[in-house]
Amino acid sequence: MKVTSHYTGVHFCELTGDVEMRLDWKYDIESRLLTLNIDEYTYKSVNGGQVISKYKKDFFLRDFFVEIQDDNFAYDPWLDEIIWITTHFSHITGPLIKPWTHGYKQKDGTLMYTDEVLGNGVLSKEDPILVDRLGIPVNVTEWWDYEKIAFGPSLDPQINRDTIWYKHVIDGHIMRTSSNNGPYPDFMHPIIHGPYMVDESDIEEQGGVLFESLSHPLLQS
Repeated sequence: MKVTSHYTGVHFCELTGDVEMRLDWKYDIESRLLTLNIDEYTYKSVNGGQVISKYKKDFFLRDFFVEIQDDNFAYDPWLDEIIWITTHFSHITGPLIKPWTHGYKQKDGTLMYTDEVLGNGVLSKEDPILVDRLGIPVNVTEWWDYEKIAFGPSLDPQINRDTIWYKHVIDGHIMRTSSNNGPYPDFMHPIIHGPYMVDESDIEEQGGVLFESLSHPLLQS
């Protein structure tokens, strides 16, 4: 069985820096640390972005976290920081395309229209895929280039969610992670299992079961 324990974004497209907006976060599985390097600035989070710490040349500057101001309003200073990042470093991150009112591209290629301002705009005007709070496009966070091939019990005592195995639709590599999360921790899922790159024997070794039909409820999530 082959297991890779450090995830930096399998098939996470290279930054173009001119038409596509994304922040190139790296994730270390063992430490659960998300890291973003932009010029001389570094951003770190160990809880999926619930708290994001900013450094300049290893000197701590500040923390970003959602501030609950009353029962009906919460302020997220990280959203302002993304504006600052993409204003000063658009040659690295691409431009922030927000607000966006022309429909969000779905996995099947159709456009979803809404009056709500979602996430951090879109990847590009030509490819309007929603970009999430951390600045990662949802085709990455929702595993668009993978199919679910197996499920099993949780393999992490800190995570009360099933284990899922994904197979890349082009080159066939397999990733093992917990259900309902992307390849990176996020605000709603600050702790995730893996993801680990494994071979097919890992499914049986870890007590997984191959999906027998597309009607299995986990395939609909």
